Amino acid sequence: MSDEELKDRINKIALEIEKLEISAKQKEVYIMNKIDEEFGSQISE
Repeated sequence: MSDEELKDRINKIALEIEKLEISAKQKEVYIMNKIDEEFGSQISE
C-alpha cells in the first residue's frame, strides 16, 4: 500500500471518528436536556 493510499485511509477513519464524536455529543446534550426536563425542579430543591 502506497503512502498516498495510507493517508487516504487514515483520513477516512479520522472523518468517521469525528462523525461519531459529533453524534455522541448530540446524544449527550439530548440526554442532559431530558434529565433537566424530568428532574430539573427536583435537583434545584
